[in-house]
Amino acid sequence: MSEPRAKGPRWARAEKPKDLWGTMASLLRYMGRDRRSLWAGMACAIASTVLSLIGPQYLAGITDSLSASILGSLPVDMGYVSGAGLLLIAVYSLSFVLSVAENRIISAASERVGDRMRRDLSRKFDRLPVSFLEGHSIGDLMSRMTNDTDTVRTGCAESFSTTVVATCMIAGSFVMMLYTDWRLALVAVVPTLIGAAVLYIVTHRSQKYFVAQQRDLGLINGIVEETYYGHDVVRTYNGTEEAERRFAEVNDRLRSSSFRARVATAMMPQLMNFISNLSYVVVCVAGSVLIMEGSIGYGVIVAFI
Repeated sequence: MSEPRAKGPRWARAEKPKDLWGTMASLLRYMGRDRRSLWAGMACAIASTVLSLIGPQYLAGITDSLSASILGSLPVDMGYVSGAGLLLIAVYSLSFVLSVAENRIISAASERVGDRMRRDLSRKFDRLPVSFLEGHSIGDLMSRMTNDTDTVRTGCAESFSTTVVATCMIAGSFVMMLYTDWRLALVAVVPTLIGAAVLYIVTHRSQKYFVAQQRDLGLINGIVEETYYGHDVVRTYNGTEEAERRFAEVNDRLRSSSFRARVATAMMPQLMNFISNLSYVVVCVAGSVLIMEGSIGYGVIVAFI
C-alpha cells in the first residue's frame, strides 16, 4: 500500500482565514500606540505616490517646449525648461524622502509589534499546562514562536502600507492617464487588463503546487526528525527499509511540487516584462498615429512611457 498523504504539521497546511477583516481589526487593536506610526507611514507613502504621479506632467511640458522649438526653428525657452526641470527635481526628491521616511517608520513599527508579540507569546507559554505541551509537537510550538510571529510582524504594518500604495498607484495612474489623454489611456489599459487576466490564471492554477510543496516539506521534515531521533528504535525493529521507502516517496513528491512551483515563480517576472513591453509598443504606435493627426504632442507619449 502506498503511503497515505498526511496533512503535515499545522504550519505547513494552507488555511483560509475565517474572518479576514475581523482579524485585521484585532491586529490593529493589538498594535496599540504603534497605530500612529502606521498612519504616519501610510500618509508618507500616499504623498510619495502622488508626487511620483505628478512628475511626468512636468516632463511632458519640457518635452513639448523643446519639440516646439526644434520643429518651429525657434530659440529654446531656457527659462521655462530650467524652471520646470528644477521643479521636477524637487518633486522627485521630495517623493524619495517621503518614501524613505515611510520605510523607516513602517519598519520600526512592525519590529516593535513583533517584539511585543514574542514577549506576550513567551509569557503565554509559561502559563500553559504541561498537558497542552505534551499534546502538541515541538515543531508546531516553535513554529508559532518563529514563523507565525514573523508573518504577523510583516503583515501588521508592511502589508497595510503596500496595499495602500498599490491602490493609490493604480487609481492615480489611471486618473492621470485620463487627464493626459483619454484615448491613449484606453489603449494602454487593454494590455494591462489582458496581462492581469493571464496572471490571475497562472497564479490560480499554480497555487496548488505551492501548497503541495509546503505540505511535502513538512512531511519530509517530520520523517527525518522521527527517523534520526529514533534511529536505534528503527534499527532494532528492522524499520530501515520502511523508513527509506517513506522518505523516497515523500522526497519524490517534494521534488515534483518544488519544480512546478519554481517554474510558476519564474514565469511571473517574464509575464510582467512581456506585458510591460506590449503596453510600451501599443502606446508608442497609437501615440505616433495621434501625433501625425496633430491631436497630441510628443510630451503626452513621454508622460505615458
